[in-house]
Amino acid sequence: MKAILTFVVGVILIMTVPSLGLAHLFSHLEEAKQKQQILSATVMMALTTPNWQEKAVATGEGLPIPNDEYRTIARAEGNVVADGLGTLVVNGDNLLLVTHDHWSHFEDALGTVTFRAADGSWLADMDLHDFKGHIRSRDGGMMVLTAPAMLKSAVPVEAAALQANTLQTGDRGLVAQRAGNRIVVNEARVIAQAEKQGRPVVRLQSLDGQAVVGGDSGGGVWVHGCFAAAMWTTVMMENRATGVQRATDVSIAAVYQGI
Repeated sequence: MKAILTFVVGVILIMTVPSLGLAHLFSHLEEAKQKQQILSATVMMALTTPNWQEKAVATGEGLPIPNDEYRTIARAEGNVVADGLGTLVVNGDNLLLVTHDHWSHFEDALGTVTFRAADGSWLADMDLHDFKGHIRSRDGGMMVLTAPAMLKSAVPVEAAALQANTLQTGDRGLVAQRAGNRIVVNEARVIAQAEKQGRPVVRLQSLDGQAVVGGDSGGGVWVHGCFAAAMWTTVMMENRATGVQRATDVSIAAVYQGI
């Protein structure tokens, strides 16, 4: 009889100890699911344009043009590449691509936009002129486009948008950022709501001290499991004595308000 009682107590202990961490386990599984959702909806973007260099050359034309006349022409000396991120968002029946709105050399006539998945694998190339034709709205902080058909094969998850007034100071967010040739998801917290150039933004502080750097612009900020904002800029700190600037762990993201 004594042996039986000991066995029963042992079973109770075995069943009780794992239950203590069950909620914690579910929390980790839910976060892992959210991070995978973010990765599946995030694309790396690279805008490549010719690096035009102006050079003065002598004309070889005959009279009546003087032989010493010089004309300025432009020649491409390699390429200029601007990196950024975008998020594929399902809005009703529409598939949208949301990114930032300060792409270098975006107004150039010639260029190519290259899309890669979060793991760095190539998705598609698109002519810059055609890319511009997909723009639905832009305001200096955020650019919203009809997603090119070639990106539909990326199978984005359905991401509902939050309105500006639902983002609260203290909310914990997940941010898509570059880590070499792939995308990772880092944690941040909303520390303030504000305006930048007349549009709603949120200030975010990284929870691990990770600064937002070049190439992270346009990365999605997700709150409560929903796409909420796109990274705009980093708050910089300057040493007044030396003029040297460094990125802080505080960043600014443009709030997505739909189209």
